[in-house]
Amino acid sequence: MIQNSINPISEILNVLYQQNKLDTFILKEIEKTRGIDRTKKYLNLLESLELVRLNKELNNYTFGNKFIQIEKSLEKDDRGDLFKQMLSLVIKEGYPYLVEYLNLTSITPYLRWCNTYYFPSKQAGDLLHLTRNDIYTYYRNIYPNYARPQRIKFENHLNQIIGVDLIQEEDEYLIGNEKIFQKL
Repeated sequence: MIQNSINPISEILNVLYQQNKLDTFILKEIEKTRGIDRTKKYLNLLESLELVRLNKELNNYTFGNKFIQIEKSLEKDDRGDLFKQMLSLVIKEGYPYLVEYLNLTSITPYLRWCNTYYFPSKQAGDLLHLTRNDIYTYYRNIYPNYARPQRIKFENHLNQIIGVDLIQEEDEYLIGNEKIFQKL
């Protein structure tokens, strides 16, 4: 679900990666499927996160500083990690924009689950090793006004959070991402 919600952003980054630029022809193609206004909003978000940069002279978008920085920090040809890190950045730092301007409220439950892990970790001052049951219990305590989530939805949300490296799984424990934790 997280991936589906931000799929247009992923598509834009993927085309940029493949073509080394987003020229007017490519942008017109994206606008056909996503709409002009929505495409501009996606690009504004990516530009604000420094994943893309507008080259006014050539009238196209190129790699932004963060895109280059993330790519350089990875092993050569580790494209999967590149996109995971970029999409994690979009979710982590672009959340208010995603919800307010792009109306992607479907990601809110996933972020509540992340908060359910990071809130007690922050209180403890260190990344905690929590089981899935621990997180489920914490969720019910932190968000008492929300309906008790069905176990199947909980597992699905948690697996998707793990899939974009917001939380990692080691054996039966869930552990936060050190980089995210340090920025809290």
